[in-house]
Amino acid sequence: MKIHPVLLLATLLVASLEPVLARLGYSIGVGPWHLLYCKSLFSALLVLPILLRHRPSPRVVPAALLLLLTGACQLWAVRRLSAATVVTLISTTPAFVSLINQKLGREKPAVKFWLGLGICLLGILLSLGGELGSGDFDPMGLLFVAGAILSSSLYRTQLEGFRGELNSLQVSITLFLVQGLVLGGLGAGAQSLPVQAYAISAWLAVAGVAANLTFVYAVQALGATRMSVFNLLQRPLVIVTAAWLLRESLSLVEWSGVLLVLVGVHLAQSHTGTIRK
Repeated sequence: MKIHPVLLLATLLVASLEPVLARLGYSIGVGPWHLLYCKSLFSALLVLPILLRHRPSPRVVPAALLLLLTGACQLWAVRRLSAATVVTLISTTPAFVSLINQKLGREKPAVKFWLGLGICLLGILLSLGGELGSGDFDPMGLLFVAGAILSSSLYRTQLEGFRGELNSLQVSITLFLVQGLVLGGLGAGAQSLPVQAYAISAWLAVAGVAANLTFVYAVQALGATRMSVFNLLQRPLVIVTAAWLLRESLSLVEWSGVLLVLVGVHLAQSHTGTIRK
C-alpha cells in the first residue's frame, strides 16, 4: 500500500486549517461547543455517500470516541492557549504513539528515532519565532492539551490495529458517523446556535474529513508512528506557505527551525523500528 508524497503534504496543509478556523470562530463569538457540535454533524453528512460502497464497522467505535475526545480537547485548548503553544505541545504525540506501539510489540525504535524526534521539537520551537509567551500556560489549557495528546496517541495506535483487516474508507465513515450520532444526541436541546457557527463548522468539517481520509489511509500504509512523525511537517509547511503567499520573509532562526524539522523527520521516520508490516 503506497501513498503519494504530494497527497500526504496536501493533507498536512488541510489539517492545519482547524486551529486557524477555530480561532476565527472564537473571535466572532462562536464557542468550542458550537464548533464541535456543528462540525460533527456536517462531517457525518459528508461521509454519507460513501455508505453506498462501504459499510461502517462496530470495531471502529472506540477509535471514533477517542477521536471525538481529541477534537474536543484541542478546541478547548486553542480557546485558552495560543495556537503556537498547542502545536508545540502536541508535537510530542509521536513519542507517546511509539511508546504504546513498543508496549504492544509492534516496534523497537532505535536511538536515532528519539534523536530525530528531539531535533524536530527543537526545530518547531525555533520556527515559532518567539510566538510562545511566558504567560501562555493556563492550567486548564494545559490539561486539555494533555487530554488531546493521550487520546490522540491511543486513537492512532488503534487505527494501526485495523491494518490489513478494514479498509481506510470503512474506518473513516465509521469515525464520522459515530461522532455525528453522539453529538446529535448530546446537542438535541441546543437551539441557540449562532449563525456564524454553521459557516465555520462547515469549513472545519470539509477540512477534517479530507484530512482524515488521507490520514487513515496513510496510517495503514506507513504505520501510526511514522505518520505521526510526518505530521510534524505541518508547522514548517504552514510557515513557508504563508510566507510565500503573503510575500513575507522568514528570519534566519525560523529557517533554521524549518530545516531542523525536515532533518529530524527524515531521521525519526527512518528508524521507527517497525516490526509488523
